[in-house]
Amino acid sequence: VQNLGALVINILSIVAVLVGTAASLIAGMKYMGGDPHAREQVKGIAIGAFFAFAAAGIVQAMRGALT
Repeated sequence: VQNLGALVINILSIVAVLVGTAASLIAGMKYMGGDPHAREQVKGIAIGAFFAFAAAGIVQAMRGALT
């Protein structure tokens, strides 16, 4: 069960990196193109990435504390 949990966390981390990178590139291109809403999108992506990576660390810390 522990190996399955680690596998799920690793897969979700990889997906988060790929989605965050793609979203950052798209928002960056929109910002450079002059889209007035792109700055808000970049802020949202940064906040979302922070919480996505913090959640994986919190889950791992909790799992370590419980074992």
